[in-house]
Amino acid sequence: GLLLRLTQFFYWPVVIVVFRQAPDWTPFAMAVLFGSHFLPYAWFYRSAGYALLAISVVVVLSAAAIATRSPLYLAVPVLTSLLTFSGST
Repeated sequence: GLLLRLTQFFYWPVVIVVFRQAPDWTPFAMAVLFGSHFLPYAWFYRSAGYALLAISVVVVLSAAAIATRSPLYLAVPVLTSLLTFSGST
């Protein structure tokens, strides 16, 4: 479990680069990176819920960003919250 937690430290340089290059895309990058970090936990805990959460956050946010061709600055937190809470019930 500890090794899986340590991989999250590698996400921060990516977030910093995105923030410096395209600040409007920072919430999207953070949501996709930190949403996808649940995927290894699906394997570690053998939980379909973690896999569903990781995949749904990445797919829904990416599809929405591609469809609108915008960073969805305000919609990213709302969509991520909805996906997180819908997976926990």
